[in-house]
Amino acid sequence: MTLPSAMSFCNLKDFASTFRAAERYAGPDGHLATMTEIIFGRIANNKKSIFWNSYFTTMSAEYYGLYKGEKPTIVVAHGIGPLSTLEGIEKAYRADLSRDDRPEYGQVSQEVFDKLVEGDFGKVEIVDVEELFTYYNFILGLAYKNGKSNLPGLYDNGYFTTRALAGDPLYLARVGNSDIALTYLHTHDRIAHAYHRETKDIHGVLIEDNTPVYAAKMDWSYQAPYDHYDDVKKWYIRKPAIDRLKGKGFAYAHLLSVGQLTRTGLYVTRYDQLTFDIGTHGWTDGYRLLGMRNGSCIDVKEFRFSKVESKTPKSAYVNPVGETLPEFVSLIEVNDKLFTETPKGGCSVDKGTAVFEVAAAKKIGEPVHINLKSENMFVLRYDLEEVLAIKPDGANAYLRTAYDPRGQWIIVQFYEIEVNRETRLVKEEELASDLDRLMTVIEELEAA
Repeated sequence: MTLPSAMSFCNLKDFASTFRAAERYAGPDGHLATMTEIIFGRIANNKKSIFWNSYFTTMSAEYYGLYKGEKPTIVVAHGIGPLSTLEGIEKAYRADLSRDDRPEYGQVSQEVFDKLVEGDFGKVEIVDVEELFTYYNFILGLAYKNGKSNLPGLYDNGYFTTRALAGDPLYLARVGNSDIALTYLHTHDRIAHAYHRETKDIHGVLIEDNTPVYAAKMDWSYQAPYDHYDDVKKWYIRKPAIDRLKGKGFAYAHLLSVGQLTRTGLYVTRYDQLTFDIGTHGWTDGYRLLGMRNGSCIDVKEFRFSKVESKTPKSAYVNPVGETLPEFVSLIEVNDKLFTETPKGGCSVDKGTAVFEVAAAKKIGEPVHINLKSENMFVLRYDLEEVLAIKPDGANAYLRTAYDPRGQWIIVQFYEIEVNRETRLVKEEELASDLDRLMTVIEELEAA
């Protein structure tokens, strides 16, 4: 059986588990996607593709430091360098976990940073920070005059237009290939203008094909919260505080991530814009990694644990060891089968995860309406005791069949059940730690 050429893995247990899963899927001849490949994936696929509708953490990394302790420099490395391995990533981000203010900062040593600049790890993109901010000041000087919008075709509230991005040294470095970077901007323009034409009746504004498109926010997570604005807040881009790095012996180091295409309302325009974020990845951010088996960006799918629960492939069952069931359990219906649900504790939401498959089930009575005593505000929380209080004789389980979206009541059907205790569905964290089983599950799901 031929598997998809690439598959994304999102927030499995922790970053390390997600990385290992994507790496295992990619195989010995594959790799994890860089920013260059994610952006190319957008060019090669339509707007309904996962590339446009999901965020991605990439194997492109950005380093900001003082070359030889003096020259402010940004280095972007795509798939190479100290943050190209799981060990290197964890080491860089762990270096700063003791900080109280921004623990997501990653670091590499001054020596490693200098080697990056000098090309010891391979070909990298280098951005001179002073030249970068000369460009930003030029763009913002055109866009703003005396603090007021003068030419709203370049920048608005953190977002740059495709026109401005085309000359942005940092954007070009983050994408890593100027042809792909510029082709993407043309593609983004085309999709944005098509969207504006489709929604002109909603906005009441007909957007011409030459209307500026606000495309991207260039995030820099290593900016301090209180960095000064240049020129008495006249410019709207914060300049990284160079003084924080002088004599410190390290440079900032982060993976790069890119956000999904999102509708954004901006100050200057009277209509929504289709935008995305492209910037540095904080350790506490979510993560989605793309494992590429053969370098192709066409046949790409996403692994979701919810699909394991809904399809219940044979390989997703494990042997329970020393596990017990409460005397009274909640049920969940999955793919026309009943399963016990992960037990809830106290006044809480239902867990929604299947555990043991029900071998036999007999309805007890008719569905029952329960007015909940729990004080809810648009969240369905209730205590199991509220269900136990009206449990009929012989019932050892219940299935919630309906509920009030405001969390005021539920309707339940009571059952007498027998449970198959020989196997249960694998838990997400177990599957993330068992890569052989994970691959078998993926193969079974793809063959279905």
